[in-house]
Amino acid sequence: MQLNKAIELAAEKEGSQRALAKTLGIGENYLSDMKQGLKPCTVENRIRIALIAGIDPTRAVIEGLAATLSDSDKHQAEAKAMLNAMLDAFPEEGERNS
Repeated sequence: MQLNKAIELAAEKEGSQRALAKTLGIGENYLSDMKQGLKPCTVENRIRIALIAGIDPTRAVIEGLAATLSDSDKHQAEAKAMLNAMLDAFPEEGERNS
């Protein structure tokens, strides 16, 4: 799940984006910037957002790592492709083809 969607879901469960920011111990503006991809999200916050949202925190960490890798660097692009292949092999609940 993309970070912005996870933040939306977690904010809904917390009652608001302001409440989620308070729970995470960060400013509301910083959370908004993270949601827009303007500020980085730490691994710790990815895990906390995932847990609040009710999604798999391990998957959230892998997705976050893949998102930081560059397509223009050969080694990073290969690592990103491997991570994405792992994610594709284990789809999120609701995405599985039964």
